[in-house]
Amino acid sequence: MSLAAVEALAILVWLAVSAFYDLKSRSVPAWLTLPGLFIALLLKETSRELALVAFVALVFVLSDLPFLLRGMICLLLTALFVLALFTSADPVLAEFSMLAILAIWLSWKFNILGGADAQVLAALILLCGPAIIVPVAVMNAIQGLAGLIMKHKTMPAMLSILAGACIFFAAQAIS
Repeated sequence: MSLAAVEALAILVWLAVSAFYDLKSRSVPAWLTLPGLFIALLLKETSRELALVAFVALVFVLSDLPFLLRGMICLLLTALFVLALFTSADPVLAEFSMLAILAIWLSWKFNILGGADAQVLAALILLCGPAIIVPVAVMNAIQGLAGLIMKHKTMPAMLSILAGACIFFAAQAIS
């Protein structure tokens, strides 16, 4: 079994456990989501993607700061975005990762996503790249449509995240 297959399997097991908790209690505990995000940040840091790591850390800290400090943090985020163009091994990938993480954070701030969902999605982007968002978004749309048909107000998002990740890793294995 290749290293990529082992990594994919570990991620899918983590997502399956998270989905189990989401189905069981409609809540995923922080002890399950935060270690995944921290591991993803550490792996990115060791690969010299410091601008991306600092960007993600600041985005998640941003919501807990007083309003006046947010402007300064936004300036720092912009500076990190520009810095990533010059310091990242793959600047386009780093920029798309930053934009995707910012979109996820905004979705959380506007109560479209739960906190655990946002943490898991940010970790997935750091671990797999922003392309993982495409199958996750498609599965989320299908799940949302099923919820509308079944007249459910909400559905556990971790299921669509798990299904999208399965599709992503299957597509990688095929190609």
